[in-house]
Amino acid sequence: MTSQVLFSDNDSARLATVCKRFQRIGYGFLVVMALGDIGVAYVASTKNPIIFWPILLVTLVFLVFVFYIVFFKRIKLMKQDLAEQIKLVGQFEITSKTETDKQLLVDFNSADLGKISLNRASFDKVHIGDNLHAEFARQSKFLFALSREGEMLIER
Repeated sequence: MTSQVLFSDNDSARLATVCKRFQRIGYGFLVVMALGDIGVAYVASTKNPIIFWPILLVTLVFLVFVFYIVFFKRIKLMKQDLAEQIKLVGQFEITSKTETDKQLLVDFNSADLGKISLNRASFDKVHIGDNLHAEFARQSKFLFALSREGEMLIER
């Protein structure tokens, strides 16, 4: 069962910092990919100059679409959380643990939290059936704290 709690000043500052960092990384990635796209279109057009613009436009549209799905949605959710200033707090039971492609995922029995990625030390400490106390932002699911029986597993 989750309850809604207002952000502390520390929570707001941490989420704002993460949001700004995520924006800088995202925009930097977009600029690098756009420049790479222009280079690919230029190299492709050396043999046939007519294909420069079609290749550039099609790949830029695809790049912006992927960028929207990955970055803009996440940034929008973080900004909504900053505006609402509400986090969810509760106890969640671990239903499964999976290790795929160097990602350590833990699934919970809640629609509010779903699954999260943990570092190796925290992943090894938890087991299926454990009840964890979590504090996270409602929209973006940004995790502020995760603990088990008073032992902090994650504190950001």
